[in-house]
Amino acid sequence: MGVKISKPREEVTHKKQDAKKDAASAVQVAIYEASDPTCATFVFTSGEDHTLGNAVRHVLMQNPGVKLCGYTIPHPLESTLKIHLETAERPAKELFLEAMDSLMNACEEVKRTFQAALEAQPDAPA
Repeated sequence: MGVKISKPREEVTHKKQDAKKDAASAVQVAIYEASDPTCATFVFTSGEDHTLGNAVRHVLMQNPGVKLCGYTIPHPLESTLKIHLETAERPAKELFLEAMDSLMNACEEVKRTFQAALEAQPDAPA
């Protein structure tokens, strides 16, 4: 079964707060879909690496509707992360966005828990 994909059908820009700067930076994601909406490749071109790739892959694989998910960084000198997703029934884009929301919520929970633990320390630096 061959799939020919020539250009992205859609590009998504997500604003995130940079931990080192207060300015918001944009994360570019190009979405390459096959003719079947249950198969897509998401390409991050904003310098993301294995940290995000493995986390997103892990969250997606927890979903029983996901048939296959993997990621690659084609070359270490290129700042490109590709996540390929195939689902059983629902559109790949829909499951991908749910996984990203779930990952963001998990990160926020870790941040809240860590900050609470720091504040609970009697001699914690401010």
